Amino acid sequence: MLAWIRCRPRVALAHAAILTFATVSAVVVTSVATAGAQAPGPPARTAAEAPEPPGYRSAVDDAIGEYEAGHFAESRALFERAHALFPNARSLRGLGMAEFELRNYPASIYYLEQALAATAKPLQNELRSETESLLERARGFVGRVTLQLAPPDANVVLNGTKIQLAPDRVLNLMVGDYTMEVSADGYSPDRRQLRVAGGEQQTVTIQLPSQVAPLPATTAAPTAATAGTTNEPRESRSILASPWLWAAVGVAVAGAAVGIGIAISGGDTVLEQPSGGSTNTVLKL
Repeated sequence: MLAWIRCRPRVALAHAAILTFATVSAVVVTSVATAGAQAPGPPARTAAEAPEPPGYRSAVDDAIGEYEAGHFAESRALFERAHALFPNARSLRGLGMAEFELRNYPASIYYLEQALAATAKPLQNELRSETESLLERARGFVGRVTLQLAPPDANVVLNGTKIQLAPDRVLNLMVGDYTMEVSADGYSPDRRQLRVAGGEQQTVTIQLPSQVAPLPATTAAPTAATAGTTNEPRESRSILASPWLWAAVGVAVAGAAVGIGIAISGGDTVLEQPSGGSTNTVLKL
């Protein structure tokens, strides 16, 4: 009994050691599990780091080779192929540079502006500053024309070609003279000459006048020449125009006047012997 009592401290120490080991092991296991759960996986690719599709890199390399050889039309075609496979800022920059060398400055401005705004393979540092410098050079060879139209949906034809306006109604035009025609249904068209200078910005305001609707047809009022015109039969007009009719009327009127005169004179008229005529009677007053 005494020996067992003497051994109790050793047993307690052993139990304490076992408990301590178990606690430490649990903490270690929990830490490992938590670390495994919170460990980040491989970083997700952004649009700037998207992998290049097959055929893209070879098309870009060929486009650069043609550009360096001075074959700018071929370079543009290859950059278009690369951009169709993988639209990004670098392919847009190549298109803008090729269009600049081909002197298609409006197209060059469009592609270079798109390249600076693109988020896939974005232009940074030296590439970006070079692109901005080239964009300013291209803008010096075109004129910027802002159209203010009424009605706003009017059609615009430039040198015989109908153009599609952007929402901001801004045209980047090569230096030169243009004939602009603006038309819309229900409005009278407008035609004018436009001169564009390099680096110039101008605003052209065109307000089409409304077309006046034609008045309805009305019946013309009778004129003095036609006011007395009647629809009498031709035979009636021919009888009234006969001289014989009016001669007979004259004789009747004269006879009536003589009778009235005789009635007034009270029978002082003297009849003489006939001196000829169809009736052998001569009437004297």
